[in-house]
Order: sequence, then structure tokens, then C-alpha cells
Amino acid sequence: MSVLLSVKKDRVERRNGVAVILVFLILAFTMGLSYAAIRSQSGAANIARNANRNIDARQAALAGAAMALRKMHTTSWAGVNTNISGALGSGLSFQAEFTAGDPRLNTSHPEYGDLPFRVTITVVGRAVDPDNPQCVAEHRIRVIVRLVPRALGNAPSQWSELTSATVYQNVPGVFHVYPGSRIEGSVRTQATIQIRSGIEWATAHYSGYFLGLNQRRQAGMGDQRPFTGPIRIINSWQEWDTLNLLNTQMGIATTSASSQFIAYWSSPAGSLSYRIYPGGPAYSAVMVGDRLQAVALGPDPASNPLGLFYRAGQIDLRDDVSVRGTLMADRVSGGNVVVRGRRIQLQAVDLPSLVGDSRPVQLPVVMAGDRFIVREDAQAALRGLVACFDTFEVSEDNQGDIALTLEGALIAGQVRLRHRQEWIAPSRDSSWWANRWSEYQAQKDLPGGSKYFSDFLSRFYNTSSEPQIVIKPPASNVRYHWQMLPDPIYVPASGDPGLRWQVLDWSE
Repeated sequence: MSVLLSVKKDRVERRNGVAVILVFLILAFTMGLSYAAIRSQSGAANIARNANRNIDARQAALAGAAMALRKMHTTSWAGVNTNISGALGSGLSFQAEFTAGDPRLNTSHPEYGDLPFRVTITVVGRAVDPDNPQCVAEHRIRVIVRLVPRALGNAPSQWSELTSATVYQNVPGVFHVYPGSRIEGSVRTQATIQIRSGIEWATAHYSGYFLGLNQRRQAGMGDQRPFTGPIRIINSWQEWDTLNLLNTQMGIATTSASSQFIAYWSSPAGSLSYRIYPGGPAYSAVMVGDRLQAVALGPDPASNPLGLFYRAGQIDLRDDVSVRGTLMADRVSGGNVVVRGRRIQLQAVDLPSLVGDSRPVQLPVVMAGDRFIVREDAQAALRGLVACFDTFEVSEDNQGDIALTLEGALIAGQVRLRHRQEWIAPSRDSSWWANRWSEYQAQKDLPGGSKYFSDFLSRFYNTSSEPQIVIKPPASNVRYHWQMLPDPIYVPASGDPGLRWQVLDWSE
């Protein structure tokens, strides 16, 4: 009996133990659910707080980007390689950094040449949790902007006058343009023009020659006249015969002008450093030696975007030289640029045009402190403005051995486009010219005869009038600019509070 009672007692105790365990399990499960619910609610709250911080950080970055852009549009902008920062309250702040260039452009990019005109703004907006300063949200914005050119830096006071003609003689001097040379477009001279002296021909000979040049032009056979005009001249300095040749025989318009001494403007070679815009990175002209041969020089958007090449002294150009940019020979040290070789090509760099003006901006292709000289047997093609502080000279040589094309403009104190040797050979004295004129007169009306004296000389005596020395305006309009280094090229326009910029890219 006692055994039976003991068994029953054990069973009751086991049931009671299971019940206790079940109770504990239910309590644990209930507590777990409650904790999970509490944690879930806490996590949701944290997520919401984090989301709000991220939104606040973006708002701070947007505010910073707006302030950075506004700063760049004022003269108080300190430029590239600087930064601005600001506290916006409630734990919000930003920092904006200005970096020159555009990280998207590498040397193979088709827009790499635009690198100097771009700035990258990197903005970081921050939002700090006021209850937990260790919790910080950040948002980054990158803005790439490009300079909007609206005005150029100061040029010499009479720069517009100096660039008003294809050839401008800025001081009284000599002006020689002989057969075989040609200047197209307007000319401003301050000299007694020489177009026939030094050749042993009589009045009838040169009058017939120059008249024939105009008649063949009118007949549609090409223009070989030494000028196309118009020419601004000092009438009182000219020989009557020269005026008659220009106006009557060749049909070239001339207008009277007074003597005007435009002093040599300051050479830009006083400094080798320059900037594209205020606050932009500093670049430096590249030093070159006294002789260039078999070399190609050009602008480097990262280090020398204008393509300025400088020497304190004379620069000799030998065979196979190509320069895209500006060649500068310092006036202080005998700054001559001498062309001695063949296959010489000098080309000015096109810079962005100003707003409302389609013309590209160009610095001079050559800045010669003293003289620009083309020697015998040389051949060169120049595109741009050549500025000489003294003389622009093409040496005497055979017509077929020397060639120069200047497509742009010329400013010089003296202009000497010397004779072609076929015209002044010792054997070609006054008798020779008289005989040739008689021969020409005898055949000009015959079948197959040369109607014009210039064509007769070229056909039978290798004395060509086809110009091998040509100065002419550029094929398209250009705005020339004389830059005073180290001043910036582009500056704020009058009435603007600062530079203007265009947003090219915005990424977050």
C-alpha cells in the first residue's frame, strides 16, 4: 500500500514540474516577444533618426554647394586650392573645396583642351545627432563648372587702333613692298611708300607694269597687285608718282592720315607666369633655346594652356619647326625671331570667345622684341598676329627660293619686303628694261602674245609677279589680345560682381 502511494506521489510531482516548465517557457516567450517588439520599435526609431540625419546632411551639402557657387560669382572668391565652410545650426555644417580642372578629362579625352577653364567643387554636408555626437551623417556633392568668358584683361590703350588694319605701322619709318610681295586688306603706313625704287626701269615701264596688274585683275586673271587696299597714308610724305600708281594705275583707294607715334607698348615678357582667370592656377611659359629645329611645340592644358614659349634673346627657326602658341623673344636681350629654314609653321592658339562675340580670342603668334626676319631660302607659314617692336623684314632672294605667308595681321615700326633678285640683277639695267618693253609692245597684240607686261616678263624672262611673300587677313574673324603677364586673360565684366560660371555636371 505504501508503495502505491509513493508512485502516485511521484506522478503528481512530475506533472507539477512540467507545468512549472511550461509556465516558464510561456513567460520567456512572452518576454521575448515583448523585447523584440520593444527592439523593433527602437530600431525603427533609430532608422528614422538616421534617415532624418541623411536628409539633413544632404540639405547641408546643397546649401554648401549653393554658397560655393555664389562665392565663385564674386570678387571675394579666393580661387582654386581653397575651401569655404559654414555652420548651419542644429548640428548641420558643410565644407566646399575648389579644385582646378575636371577629373573626368584625361589626355585622350576630346575635351581635354577645355581643362584650364573648368573648376571642380567638392561639397561635404554633415549632420550630427544632438543626443549622440558620435552619430554623424555625411553627404557629398560634386559640381563641375566652366568659366563663362565675358571680358578680357586690360590691353594697351591704343590696342584697338593697332589691330584695325592687316598691317599697321605704329611709328614713322620705312615701308617697302616690291614686286613679288603682296599685302591684302587695309594698311596703315607712316612712311614714304616704296614700290618701284631700286629697279632700273623708266616711268613708262613701271606705269605699264602696274596698270597691267590691275587690268588683268579686272579681266578675272587673278590679283597680283602689291596692295588691295584701302591704305591710310600721310599724303605729304608720298611722291606724286607713287600716289598716281596706287590710285590711278592700280585702282587702290587711299585716305589721308596724320603722323601718329604709338610708343612701344610694354613687352609681356616681364613675367613668365600667367593665369587664365583671377583665382585660377598659375601657369608658366616654357623656356626655349636659341635654335629650334625639327621640333613641334604646342600648348599643354595642364601646365601651359596658352602655349607661351620664351627666350631672353634671339630665336633662330631652322628646318621643320611647328609651334602652336606664342613665340616670345625678349626685347631687353636683342629679341629677334629669325626664320632660316623651311617647313616652318607658326599657329596662334584659339581661346574661348566672349559671350555675344563669335570671334575666338588669340594672343600674337610672334612677339619679337626687336625684329622678325625671313632669311634667304626660307619658307614659312604663319597664322596669327605678328608684333614686332622694330622691323618686319623679308630678305632679298630669288623669287622661287623664298616664301612667306602671314595669314593674320602685322604690327611693326618698319616694314621691309625687299626685292626679288630677278628684278635687280646687275644685268638688268635701264637698257635691259627698255629692250624688254620694246619687245612687249611689239608682241602684245599678236595672236598668242602676252597682253600684260607682267605676264610677258614672267613668260619669257623668269621675272614672275606671282606673290611669294603674302600678308593677308585671317580666313575667319579673330579677336586679337595683347596680354600683360602675369595679369589674367579673362576678368569680370563691367557691372558684374565677379566671374560667371556655367554648371556642366552635378553628381551626388
